[in-house]
Amino acid sequence: MSSRLGSLSKRMLATIGAITLAFSSTSLTVAHAAPAGPSLAQLEQYIKHSVHAPAQQGMLTTEPPIQRLTPDDSTLTPHRLGCWSNAFIRGLARNPSVDCAYGDIHAAKVVLLTGDSVAGMWLPTFNALGKSHHWRIVFLGMRGCAPWGSPNDPGFIMYGTITARDCTKFSASVVKWTLRHRPDAIFMAGRAYPKGRNLDKTPAPGPFKVALGQAMKALRPSGADLFIMGPTPRYAYGSVGIEAKDCIVGTRPMKACLLSPNKVIPQTELAVEKYYNDAGRITMIDVQPLFCTTKTCTVFVNDGKTNHLVFFDTVHINRYYATWISRAVGEKIGAL
Repeated sequence: MSSRLGSLSKRMLATIGAITLAFSSTSLTVAHAAPAGPSLAQLEQYIKHSVHAPAQQGMLTTEPPIQRLTPDDSTLTPHRLGCWSNAFIRGLARNPSVDCAYGDIHAAKVVLLTGDSVAGMWLPTFNALGKSHHWRIVFLGMRGCAPWGSPNDPGFIMYGTITARDCTKFSASVVKWTLRHRPDAIFMAGRAYPKGRNLDKTPAPGPFKVALGQAMKALRPSGADLFIMGPTPRYAYGSVGIEAKDCIVGTRPMKACLLSPNKVIPQTELAVEKYYNDAGRITMIDVQPLFCTTKTCTVFVNDGKTNHLVFFDTVHINRYYATWISRAVGEKIGAL
């Protein structure tokens, strides 16, 4: 009897072991799966094809459908208090490491994404990357508040009722959090704001160079690797002044929207960020290939099945596209 029980126990243990091994192998495969969407090489090919599409035929059916875009499609929802600060909540959450965590919220590797609405625009991308790469993404942003602040006076209104003074306080709180919690990497994203209210005006390179240098200096004692997301195409920038979505629905000729990177990508931001990248003081993630060829930027990307709408408005990409290109962005970033 005891020998039979012993034999049965051995068989049960072997079966459990096999199931456990199979489960572990499956878990390992899922854990290291690449995020959905095209590789960088595939995306570049899709964009190369898309910039040569001459007509609006078939472009009324896009992903997402244009008529369904809402303000929330510019980032992830719901907006968390103390993580995505606005005119009502301007301080940090009680415990940002938990309250403001995205991606793999249990991961040991911590990545901070911080900045203005441009950082919010990239949150869907980093959320997807965090899940696939096992990064805990801590998002701390404020509308109209880039990590390098504003060249305007303290009482200047940045967004809604948010002043330059509010932005300075918020940025100081973010720096304080990084010095205490020491994330593995920090990704800054934002616009270089000009002096005055014309947000589409070309900012002076000198003040932006100084401001970005000061922001990097403040964050460096955290020990984190510093990154900056390079500028994206902005169809409200400079003299362009068009709604990218209009090109899809046919209210503007497509040729009017297929513009060169030099025309729609802010060159001041690009030059200053490249300067610090080349000096080895920060790593700039060059995102131009995610939207443009060397000669032309597109407002949609056709992968042979779907017309992926790139933009939410004249400045921000939409959260669907931001999620779809996460694999390609991950290739640009590399290992952390």
